[in-house]
Amino acid sequence: MKKTRARSIEEKSLVFKEIVNKGRELFLRYGVGGFTLRALANELGMGQASLYTYFQSKRELWFAIVEEEFRNSEEKIEDLIRNYKGKNIDLVEQIAKLYFDAITEDYRKFRIVLKTTPPKSMKKGSIEERYEIRTIRILQDIFLKASQEGEIKERETIKLAYFFWSLIFGIALSTQTDSFGMIEKLPYFGTLEEYFDFALRKIKILIKSIQKEN
Repeated sequence: MKKTRARSIEEKSLVFKEIVNKGRELFLRYGVGGFTLRALANELGMGQASLYTYFQSKRELWFAIVEEEFRNSEEKIEDLIRNYKGKNIDLVEQIAKLYFDAITEDYRKFRIVLKTTPPKSMKKGSIEERYEIRTIRILQDIFLKASQEGEIKERETIKLAYFFWSLIFGIALSTQTDSFGMIEKLPYFGTLEEYFDFALRKIKILIKSIQKEN
């Protein structure tokens, strides 16, 4: 028996989350090319018409999945900042560690964020229109405060934010390449955790070099 349309806001929110979770599973199983909204509707026991009230295209669903993954990490970052007592500049390393820990804990889950590209579509949906990686904005605020409070002399804080985000995301992205699996098997390379520890040490060196410019 097919599900009827959810009517209350709470019901719609639950159905939305169910669609996102099942969509993530199918994207990972079949890839962007093999995934279809028809297959998703069948898995959910939902009519396609009902599914289209939530997502008009698989591209829009893809952005909803990726947005949720970043939101989960960004909520943890905001909790970290609220409870943090040290220097602003040291938060950058903590943010990198948070992302690396999340990837290590659920390596497969992050493949949709790091390895897949958005499905093609003729138009942008509302989710894609508002889509933003808020971590970049958070890093901008951190570097700006570090500059204002005399922790660093650098005034091009927006460039610093994008530079360090490119490092964090690039390091994470590199683990999802086909070549990484081969490299990780080499005895002198080490595990995923060891690679992230190495990356964190290098990020710390970069942060210290910025502080020494004072």
